[in-house]
Amino acid sequence: MKFKLVFALFFIIGNLFSQAKFEKGYYLTMEGNKVDCLIKNEDWINIPSSIDYKIHENSKVNTIHKKSLKKVFINQKIHLEKHLVKVNRYNGDLNNLDKSRTSKFEEEELLLKVLVEGKANLYKYNSGGVDYFFYKKKDSKILPLEFKLYKTKKNTLGKNLNYQKTLREELDCNDTNLKSNITYNEKNLVDYFTKYNSCHNSLKTVYSQTSKKGKLNIYAKFSIGISKSSNSFSASLNSYFDPKIAYKIGTEIEYVFPFNNNKWSLFTEPTYQSYNDEKTFLTGYKEVVVPSSGTIVNQPIYTEGKIEYNSIELPIGGRHYFF
Repeated sequence: MKFKLVFALFFIIGNLFSQAKFEKGYYLTMEGNKVDCLIKNEDWINIPSSIDYKIHENSKVNTIHKKSLKKVFINQKIHLEKHLVKVNRYNGDLNNLDKSRTSKFEEEELLLKVLVEGKANLYKYNSGGVDYFFYKKKDSKILPLEFKLYKTKKNTLGKNLNYQKTLREELDCNDTNLKSNITYNEKNLVDYFTKYNSCHNSLKTVYSQTSKKGKLNIYAKFSIGISKSSNSFSASLNSYFDPKIAYKIGTEIEYVFPFNNNKWSLFTEPTYQSYNDEKTFLTGYKEVVVPSSGTIVNQPIYTEGKIEYNSIELPIGGRHYFF
């Protein structure tokens, strides 16, 4: 018996369409005009370049570019605000880091994601695969949480961790669970600001996607097909096994990520299949002499054929749903 393991890595775009998800919200223009509307909630990971909206459920879909937006608010789920901030842009490619630890801040007007609101607000901006975080205490300016990757003189990876000093000195509380030596990422910073605001009894809203949960789907799969196999006894003679029903049994395990309205998922589908058959094949002829007449005739030669095939396929891939 032969046993075969098949491994495949691929990407599937799932053409699964449903009604666009427009939710109640509003946006504020740069001129200060507030427009109540239904906004298409894409559950963005990064700042969108534009948003789609409708004034009413049955009205046409309009688009507004982020340069025209001052604020976007969607039903206590998404909150974007434009601010003039100091940002230290740097190349996040580890092969192209600069050799300076010092941050070079420049003022830019950026549309930021509001992650946490309270006595201290937390904001996020992403560009070129690099996350930048900012904070604002009540009645003060919005300031950067400084972090930078750079290359040291010894050609090793260096990290500017000044944001930890800011957390320790500007955003402290008499709470032993509030540790400033945390990693510079959304999950840890959202957790820190949530604890800080809760410590001061001022937590209002957490908009961060890290509070959302992914979803695990498990499906049993069973299929029936027709299999046919050939052998190499003879190229000139019929050497095919008869068509036969083949069974496939498997399980699809899919993890749906908690961002972009659950449009992205990672899946694997281990599948077992089996095919077995036996047949007598005509594989040739040999000349023999008939004793009674002395005549030479061609006598057929038969060979017993048997096939046993079992395999496990293990595909791993990504899937994108269209809504």
